[in-house]
Amino acid sequence: MNHLLRAQQFLLSILREGAILGDYGAIYTDKKEIFDRMIREFSVKQEITWKKEKDWSLKNVFPERYKKQGLMIDEVFVPLLNKDQIIADLACANGEWSLYVADHVKHIDGYEFSKRIVKTAKRRAKESNNKNVSFYHADACKVSYPRQYDHFMMLGLLTCITDPADIGIILNKVASALAADGYLLTKDTLNTAGKDVIYLYNSATGYQAAYYSQEVYYKYFADAGFQLEQETLLDEVKTDGMTFISRGTLWRKYKRA
Repeated sequence: MNHLLRAQQFLLSILREGAILGDYGAIYTDKKEIFDRMIREFSVKQEITWKKEKDWSLKNVFPERYKKQGLMIDEVFVPLLNKDQIIADLACANGEWSLYVADHVKHIDGYEFSKRIVKTAKRRAKESNNKNVSFYHADACKVSYPRQYDHFMMLGLLTCITDPADIGIILNKVASALAADGYLLTKDTLNTAGKDVIYLYNSATGYQAAYYSQEVYYKYFADAGFQLEQETLLDEVKTDGMTFISRGTLWRKYKRA
């Protein structure tokens, strides 16, 4: 069968099952089985797509959200930091936020899935003469943290995690490596449609995302032993007939009985 015809027939079949076609190659669904079928059909895994990246910055995609995220870090996270602390930045991308807070702590370890972006982060640290920042290649689901950290940052990771089981693994690993009463600063994009999750697959770029509802998202953290301390609305985006919110959240690890 002609490849283009096959793709058209597949697209029509998932649209009949409730998938939504957006602009610029975006396809949305709230059904995990349809999302999984899309990944198999197009044979593109998110990890392969992300590994190709050499650099990535929120500043280049959503500059206003980038500014608000910086303000959130200044107002919510920096006051918790001091020069005796060692912190971690999970899914640190090009290291911009690790370097942003580096002057406030003793040391920061940044962990990133893309080896190519890790090279970029190391170059940025060298160019800025930051000697208290280290960057490592790591899979958030498999990483073994070499030490306990006073605090964590995790800015944008869970939006890219499309398997709910992986979220539990990631958060439990973070909780185990976080000091008692330590803080975790997160930022992710959530859906406001009342769906547990809305999956996005972009057939033009291979980008994949999972936009969880606030209720589902917050429960993941509660189940891992975190309590909500503060939340910050960073952005609201209306696209393809839906509304998504970018929200920053500060969580505190509580002591289990």
